[in-house]
Amino acid sequence: MEIMGDKKRLEKSGDLLIEQLRSTLLQKGISPERAAPFFEVSFKTLYRWLNYESNPTKLYRKAIRQGLRRIKKIN
Repeated sequence: MEIMGDKKRLEKSGDLLIEQLRSTLLQKGISPERAAPFFEVSFKTLYRWLNYESNPTKLYRKAIRQGLRRIKKIN
């Protein structure tokens, strides 16, 4: 699965949490499909966040932070 290209991403970037999410998934080699359960959301929701089609609410931003901590523990 391809996540938004660099040029388009740079134009829309600015949300540091989403950039951290994107970076962590790439570093760990985890697809959005596999990562979605870590954040307790559907793949579709995670995909929309990664592609700047929607923004996570405050509650989901907390879930993203918790999910990132869990993902970082994966070898």
